Amino acid sequence: VLRFYTLLDRGLLGDPESTRRIWAAMGPPRQSHKFVHGLRGRKVRFLARKSGTWRDYHSDSAVIEHRGRRYAAVALVQHPDGARAVTASIRIMDDLVVRP
Repeated sequence: VLRFYTLLDRGLLGDPESTRRIWAAMGPPRQSHKFVHGLRGRKVRFLARKSGTWRDYHSDSAVIEHRGRRYAAVALVQHPDGARAVTASIRIMDDLVVRP
């Protein structure tokens, strides 16, 4: 997933029109859960995002801009309350990336 986002960000997944269409399809987020909920109030910009849930598997991934930095984040948790863990994990990741 991180490699996909890196290639997308560099425009290396195909022609420019395909890249534009992928960016358009993956963002901005429409639901405020998992990563989006976890970063609420932090003034981040989601450039691309895909989340999913299947049984007790919970995942989220995103390309995020915050405080002049752009980074990709991915979380996958198998637990009945995994959505809460994914939400908490993005706060920790964001703190590590944008720490002064």
